[in-house]
Amino acid sequence: SLNTLCIICKFKNSIVISPGGIFSPRSTAFYGQESVRIIRRFRANKAFISASGYELTLGLTCSLIEDAPHKQAMIKSSKDKILLIDSTKFGKVSTRVFAKIEDFTTVITDSGIADEYARQIESNNVRLIIAS
Repeated sequence: SLNTLCIICKFKNSIVISPGGIFSPRSTAFYGQESVRIIRRFRANKAFISASGYELTLGLTCSLIEDAPHKQAMIKSSKDKILLIDSTKFGKVSTRVFAKIEDFTTVITDSGIADEYARQIESNNVRLIIAS
């Protein structure tokens, strides 16, 4: 997203590779098959990915259909896949499924996480970090 790019560019030691694409003012993000192809050509040590919903049987969902291919490409192209999700998203289902919890190496959430979600995360050998 443009907002993320603007923040990351301020770090002195960061290298920013932006796949570009078609800009959506609604989400302030770039989309398109060309940008997905670019993401697939690069590798990242860590990918931080969010979700609009996480339901135990359906998995992780996003609200914008065009987000899913980008998130899937980042998951496949990254060593550590870190899901950033607050507890209000647990039990919610959004427009498009993009991943399963076991596709991630780490989940970072808040203390409002329900026990059943914590158990599913940990039973899939995914590291769970509960931020206070």
